[in-house]
Amino acid sequence: MPKWNEQQLKAIHTKHKNILVSASAGSGKTTVLIARLMDLVMHDHVSIDAICAMTFTEAAANEMKKRLASELQKAYQNANEEEKIFISKQLTSIQTAHISTIHSFCLSILQNYYYMVGIRAERITHVMDNGQMTQYQALAMEEAFQIQYKKQEEVFVNLTQMFSARPENNEALQSMIVTLATLASSKSNSDVWLSSLSTAYQNIHRIEDLSIDLQENFFEYLLVECRRYEENIQKVNELYIVKYNEDVKKHTIVQQKILALPNLFTFLQTKDYTQFRQEFINISHAVVPPCPDKEDKEYAKLRKDILAIEDRMLANLFTEDEFMKDIAKLQPYIEKLVEMCKDYRHAYASLKEKNDCIDFDDMEHFALEILRANDGQIAHIYREQFVEIMVDEFQDSNDVQNDLVNLICKKDNVFRVGDIKQSIYGFRHAKPQLMRGLIDNRGDHDEVIYLSNN
Repeated sequence: MPKWNEQQLKAIHTKHKNILVSASAGSGKTTVLIARLMDLVMHDHVSIDAICAMTFTEAAANEMKKRLASELQKAYQNANEEEKIFISKQLTSIQTAHISTIHSFCLSILQNYYYMVGIRAERITHVMDNGQMTQYQALAMEEAFQIQYKKQEEVFVNLTQMFSARPENNEALQSMIVTLATLASSKSNSDVWLSSLSTAYQNIHRIEDLSIDLQENFFEYLLVECRRYEENIQKVNELYIVKYNEDVKKHTIVQQKILALPNLFTFLQTKDYTQFRQEFINISHAVVPPCPDKEDKEYAKLRKDILAIEDRMLANLFTEDEFMKDIAKLQPYIEKLVEMCKDYRHAYASLKEKNDCIDFDDMEHFALEILRANDGQIAHIYREQFVEIMVDEFQDSNDVQNDLVNLICKKDNVFRVGDIKQSIYGFRHAKPQLMRGLIDNRGDHDEVIYLSNN
């Protein structure tokens, strides 16, 4: 049996609350997840069929099933006859249980209730592979560009020139359209979100005039960069304490940067961009010194990463007035970009419908549509079925996935695990601020537990 610390025990045994576990790397969060599953099954006698555990990879789901089965088999050896019957039933149920990726769970909703949203049964049996997706996306992109070639509007010509000096090279513009389409797919109502983008750039005079979405993304980018910056500087500071404590002059420069860091996060929290910009410029003036030991590769890499973040940030930290002028000029091009993205999405959706197939985004959106249909009739069925809903790697969730969980949960039965610092920012347009929002805005039925590797 592992030797649990206080916070791990709290994560395993706390029930009848929404739990958010903020688990740093090496904190044993997977072991805690399995232990909580075992506690639900063996102590609370919750059937595995009444638990929904969502992961982000098939490998993680299979590992969870494998480890759960192993723990149940151990429990079986020491159980009485009545418990053995119950455990045997759970072992039999593991392979068909809702311990899967979120896409697999969405697909199971489609397989059971596809008729609720008018999808043909044949369509959900055909999930496109990467080759077919690439082919259809290329055809859809070609159609979106053909529409613009026929119009030959000046704004389109200028837009293509913004992405490439060569008229025949549209790769960068196409890539931007795909990126925008992918981001739209991470939103619950993709078309409404896309339409809001062009209007969000109208009548903008200051950063606070930006839409909530744009402000969130803007300050989230700065926050993620600053967290990486802080982490690297702290590691350099630790090296001075452990290995180079005699080099006081160099260490003092690093310590000065650390002392100034809290101001950066304060200005980000209050969304005071002007003060943030000036503070970052001031901090960057004190350059992290070269390592006292030229052979120290760890120090060299940390210093290189710190300088890279500073260079990247300083190159993009324009004054607020400069930002506003650029935004005003961009508005017609954003509008055209959104138009092309909608044309691309429509053409791609038509190809999938015509050829009776779906992709991973369709699984999520159709599942969401089913759960919302008929005043949430199907969502109610799942809500009654699941005693507990577990979400692993919550920091990588997007709006669609989060909305889906909120539709099938009760007020106090969601167990989320994540680490904001490990967010694969941009992967499927994950939204780490969902996790931060739950930490900052806790209700009566919510609790946050912090796991560390200490």
